[in-house]
Amino acid sequence: MRRLTALGSILFMLAACGEDRNPMTSQATDVPAPAAKPGGNGGETAYTSDAGSGTFVGYNETDCPDYGITEYTLWAGKTNDAGTVTVTNDDDNLYVTYNTNGTADLGEVHVYVWDDLADIPSKRPAPGHAPYTAENINADSYTVTIPSSLECGDVLYISTHAALVADGAGDDDSDDGTGGNDGETAYAGGSNTEGGFPTGRGAWWGYVTYTVECFFDISGTVYEDADNNADLNDETGFEGIVVNLLDSAGNVIATTTTDADGGYLFEHVPGGDDYSVVVVEGPADHIATENDGGFSISELTDCATDVDFGFVPVYDISGTVYDDADNNSDLNGESGLEGIVVNLLDGDGNVIATTTTDADGNYLFEDVIGGGDYSIVVDAGPAGYDATENAGGFVITDLGGDLSGVDFGYYLEPVTFDPCDTNVDGIVDAAEAAACGGPNFDPCDANEDGFVDAVEADLCDGGGPDESGHETAFVAGDYSFCGDNAPVDGANDFTRWGWGNTLADGQSVTQDVIAGAGRCDQNKGTVVGGVTISRSGDDITVSATFGSGFHMDVMHVYAGGTHYPAGSGGPTLAPGKYTYNSGVLSQETYQTATVTAESVGANDEIYVIVHMDAGGF
Repeated sequence: MRRLTALGSILFMLAACGEDRNPMTSQATDVPAPAAKPGGNGGETAYTSDAGSGTFVGYNETDCPDYGITEYTLWAGKTNDAGTVTVTNDDDNLYVTYNTNGTADLGEVHVYVWDDLADIPSKRPAPGHAPYTAENINADSYTVTIPSSLECGDVLYISTHAALVADGAGDDDSDDGTGGNDGETAYAGGSNTEGGFPTGRGAWWGYVTYTVECFFDISGTVYEDADNNADLNDETGFEGIVVNLLDSAGNVIATTTTDADGGYLFEHVPGGDDYSVVVVEGPADHIATENDGGFSISELTDCATDVDFGFVPVYDISGTVYDDADNNSDLNGESGLEGIVVNLLDGDGNVIATTTTDADGNYLFEDVIGGGDYSIVVDAGPAGYDATENAGGFVITDLGGDLSGVDFGYYLEPVTFDPCDTNVDGIVDAAEAAACGGPNFDPCDANEDGFVDAVEADLCDGGGPDESGHETAFVAGDYSFCGDNAPVDGANDFTRWGWGNTLADGQSVTQDVIAGAGRCDQNKGTVVGGVTISRSGDDITVSATFGSGFHMDVMHVYAGGTHYPAGSGGPTLAPGKYTYNSGVLSQETYQTATVTAESVGANDEIYVIVHMDAGGF
């Protein structure tokens, strides 16, 4: 604890009704004691007592901290209320102020100060020997200024003797002397103790207990964190935001509201305790950055400034993934595509949010932080479609508001057939006649595709190129399933080698169709076409096209969650028992099959076999 300054020749300041009075002297012989007025306190002695606690009456405003002011009753002649004594301090001094409230004048004041109870004498110390003395005052009020260096929580014991004289002595003629305390001795005691010192005998006296109470300010700004860096740097404050001060138990003990600049202030917060400051509700369409969740203070021992709360604006981004039926890269009444995954990426290309289009093809990213750079990318378009509008994604620079209409178009190329490759019914309709040379068109003479399919052979008595050459064809997929290399379930020597790669939801692969490769030897085979296999949920779509000179008579597709679908005789499956069986096709350009996979869950991989009967060899 810092102590009071050493006793010695100390100059005390005189304060009386705003005027400078006589400086304190060591003796009171300069001015004779005035005659007592009727009912006055002239000639009385006044003292302070520990006969009750003082009353907190306000703050001594300093830079930081502020200090409490404690008020005591000045008891004259043991039991008469003769005014008040207030005690306070700042960083450099202790202040003891007498005020008789016009009941008498102060003739002399004498102050003893101890910082240890053990030092207090059991009998009244001689007032004239007090270390802090002022005489010949003749005023209603007087302040004794005692140089000291005090800390928060320090406790002092102060005896405040006063000799009261009749009102109007000296230059003081402002009071009427009706208080009846002239000539009395007075000491300060607790204002909550009625009757003063009724049991005091002889040379009665007393002391008061004064505790140094420190109070601190907590202040800051609630602001728009436009650059999202959780730091206030010349940014705009929010007016009208409610801020609460909570104690260590989480109870709200004070509430304030930010001013036009976003500033707030909690004044005179008692030191030494734990607190937290929280914003009750931030501004609309913003999320917290700096001090999100509140600001905690442990054992408040200094003024807390710059306790700031930042809020960054957030915006919504929305659009539609649609079937661009007219292939013009613009959404104009066309159908949305459901279940398409859309990603939000930050400026570094990291996926920070993912959503899926609804039944109308719409998507929404809510509460995207403003001021940043972003891009919107469709994870995978629908199988078989080509991207049109925003094919490479949509780039956003310095997001500064809600964005709508960020759309993504997909176009499905229509399937066309050549009625001169594909007349299999032997009847020339109007379209075939127009496309193939008139109503006398003969499918047996107008075979323009260079091969005779099974129907043409039946209709035309086997006319046209030799149709005897057929080979088994499979998709050239994952060869780890083949022959002696097959590792799964001990299924060695597996000859059904036409596996497509396993597919996750939304995945699409394109692979060759190889005919005549027998027992997994691609070197023996011939590439006769290609297949695209796509997955959406449990649905598998297979689109196959054969090259010039070859044709597809039959296509079978298996799709399921089993590596090797069980078949008679071991881990194989007869083509006719696949999930999809096309029947007779005899076509070259295009064939599509859609299959619902067997026995799979939403997150399971799907295994696909595509078998074909290829002609044209």
